[in-house]
This record gives sequence, C-alpha cells and structure tokens, in this order.
Amino acid sequence: MDQLKEYLRLAIKYRFWIAVGLSALLPAIAYAIGSGPIQQKAAERTAAIKQADSAVKRFMMPGIPNVHYKRQVNEKKRELTKDVYKSWKKLHARQAPLQTWPKSVEERFRAWGRKWPENVDASAVQVAIIDYVTAYPRYVSDIYRSFHPFDPVEGTGIVAAPPEATLLKPAPFTIESPPELGKVWAVQERLWVQRALLQVIADVNKDAKDWDAALIKQINNLEVGNPAAQDQISISKGLALEEARPLYPPGFTPPAPTQTPGSPTPGIPGAGMQNTNPDVVYSIKTEGHQSNQFKILPIRMSVLIDQAHIQDLLVALESSPMAIQVIDFEMAKPGARVVKPLKGETRNFAGESGDSMSQAYYNIGSARMRAFGGMNTGMREGAYAHNSNSSMTGPGAAIPSRTGVDQRGVDRAAKRKVELEQATGKKAKVSIHDPYYEIVEVTLYGQARIYYPPPPQEGSPEPSQAPGTPAPAPTPTRVAPPLAPPGG
Repeated sequence: MDQLKEYLRLAIKYRFWIAVGLSALLPAIAYAIGSGPIQQKAAERTAAIKQADSAVKRFMMPGIPNVHYKRQVNEKKRELTKDVYKSWKKLHARQAPLQTWPKSVEERFRAWGRKWPENVDASAVQVAIIDYVTAYPRYVSDIYRSFHPFDPVEGTGIVAAPPEATLLKPAPFTIESPPELGKVWAVQERLWVQRALLQVIADVNKDAKDWDAALIKQINNLEVGNPAAQDQISISKGLALEEARPLYPPGFTPPAPTQTPGSPTPGIPGAGMQNTNPDVVYSIKTEGHQSNQFKILPIRMSVLIDQAHIQDLLVALESSPMAIQVIDFEMAKPGARVVKPLKGETRNFAGESGDSMSQAYYNIGSARMRAFGGMNTGMREGAYAHNSNSSMTGPGAAIPSRTGVDQRGVDRAAKRKVELEQATGKKAKVSIHDPYYEIVEVTLYGQARIYYPPPPQEGSPEPSQAPGTPAPAPTPTRVAPPLAPPGG
C-alpha cells in the first residue's frame, strides 16, 4: 500500500511530463497503425495513373489520329478551304475588269477560257487567232497611249517615254504565220500587266496637264515576263522561270521541245538573260494548288520621278487591281541631266538612264557577234584605212595625190591671237543650276499575279462553268478608265 501511494505521489508530481510523453507517443502509434492502408492505396492509385498515361501516349504519336482528331481536322480544313475560295473569288473579281480583249475576239476568248475550247472546230479557233493578230497592233497602241506619252512630232503629252515598239515590245505576230493558242494567251496576259503598270503611272500623274506638272516625268524601260525582270531575291531562293505552256487540241501530239538560242535553261533561275524573243513570255514557276489559282509574272520598271513623291508611286502600285508586289527598290541620280522634252527633238533613253541593264539586254546579241565573229566594224574599217600621218598603206592601196591649200606661209601665232580675242569676247554663259535636281531614277523589281477564274464551289447556286472560263464579273470597285489619246 505504501508503494502504491509513492507511485501516485510521483505521478501527481510529474503529471505534466507524463502527459507530454503520452501526447507524443499516441500519434506515433496511430501513424504506425494507419499508414499501412494509406500507403497501399497510394501505390495502387500511382500505378493506375501511370497505366493511363502510357495508354494515352500511343494516341499522341504522329500518324495515329483518333476519331475525334480526324473530325476536328476535317472541319478546320473545310473552313480554310471555304476562306481560300472566297478570297480567290474576290481577287479574281477585282481583276476581271482588267482582263479584256480586242472587241472583235473578246466574246470568243472569254467564252473559251484559258484552254482549248470543247466542241469547237479547229478551223474556228484558227480564225479567232487570225482575228486577234489583226486587232493586236491597234490594241497595243491603245495601251501605249493610256499614260499620255510625249509626242515629239506634235509636242503633246505628259510623260517622256521610249517609242511603243521599244517600251512594250509587242510580239511580231503575222497572219501568214499565226501563233498557237497558248502563245496568244501568254502575250495577252503580259499586255494586261503592262497596261496596269502604265495605268499606275497615269494615276500618279492624274493632276498633271503637262510635263512640268507631272510627278513621273519619264519612263526609261518596262520589262514584263522576261528574265531581265526577275528580282534577285526570287533568284536567290531558286525560283525558276518557265515558258508559257502551249494549248493544243485533244489528241494532238506536240512537237518535241527544242532549246532555242537565247532561251533560259530549264530549272535554273535567272538563266537566259540573252533571250530577246518578244513573243516568249516567262512566269515564275509555282507548285501544287497555287499553279491552278494564279500565274506570277516578273516585272521591272525604271522611271524618273520627283523624289518627294516616291511613296505615291508605291501606294498606287499597292492599290492597283492587278496584284503587284514590289520586291526590290533602287534609287539613284539620273545618269544624265534631266531636260524637258521639246517638240521636234528625239531622245536616247538608253543613254540618259544610269540603268544600262535593259540596253545591254537587247545589245548582247550584237556583242556576241563581235566576240565570236571576229573584228568589230570599226576595227575592220580601220584596218585598211589610209592614215595621213603614216607612210604605210593597206595592201593594194593607191598613194593619194596632194590636194588642198599650202599652209606653210600662214602666221599661226597671229591666227591663234585673233581666235583667243574672239573667244574672250564671246564667252558662253554656262549655268550650274539644275532646275530638276529633285528628280531621281527609281527602279522597281516586283511580281504581278494574274488570278485564274475559280471553279464553281460545290453546292454553290452559281451556274456551272467549264474550267478556265471567266466567271461573270460583279460590279467592280474600280474600273480601268477608257484609253484616251495623248495630251487629252
């Protein structure tokens, strides 16, 4: 009994520490008892999550789409296709007013489209081509007059420019040897782009009544659809040029292609700078679905313009219904002093422009003849020419007889004195002021896209049309103004 009392006394005395020990011991006992089932459940749940993750990964691998994935992708593809078709239709409708033909053949070529017409006799197609060749020169002349070129004979016009044959380089079509249908389409498409570029110049000069008020005062050259027009960026990207494809009737066996002198090497971008055939039109090669939507023609234009209004030219190009993209831009002072064109004076545009690339483009043929054909004309003439300061003459040359006046008795010192006095009294007045110092030469490289008519969309209420047939053009936002005579 005494020992029990002693234990109770000690328990009462150390009751605080006993309570602290029990409070620390009880959680440890509870954790030891309850942690086993919890850990087991956690392990089971972890294994289930890892199994689900491994099962999902095989559906995340590329090339193994599930049903939901394919349905969503097809829905997005349908939406994108609809947007592309809507944009394609809008872009073609914007260009439709520009894609005109000579009046005598417009109805036929619009109905046939850019393909060999179905259920049409080959003779009817040939008659249409001959009619086009007949109307072609006048159509080119109307396009040339659209920007009001200065006429040195009449002294009228606004913009100084090379002659029609030099600026537009029309194809030498003849009735005796008419072109094939594909070449007709290619040349006509080039004319559409040329007219759009000349219309841009007319828009920039819309407020000008004469050459002095014009912002663009001169066109040096205009290249469309040839190797000289391709920009360096597309060349560096490896974008090759291809010749316009011919259009033959069904069942016709086309002749074997031949590499004509001066034609670009297939597949090599920028090759064939020496090609000078004006009836050959080149476009930048497109791949895949783009080849069915549009054609890209390289363009190059060099003008003399007021440097304070260069942005007006760029804005007009961007606003043109013909989709024109400026790729490269060059600006420099003109190679010769800018002078006002006058009535009765002819101009050498190649000599005035600091840009000699176009001149070299058309003179390379004669240069090759001089390089591989022997001596130059001047060398041949000088080889056997008589030289008065030499006692040697060419083979078989006769010794010339002495003619003229004996100058040995003339006082040359007195003569020089008189000439010096006359020159001093009649000094020419030389002006160092350039009234056209603000005029610069701007060369633009770019690309023009000609959109083909889109096919009728599936489920569309529009009437069906043959592929390549131009769709009925809606009311355009901007119509090319009628061609006016120069100075109008």
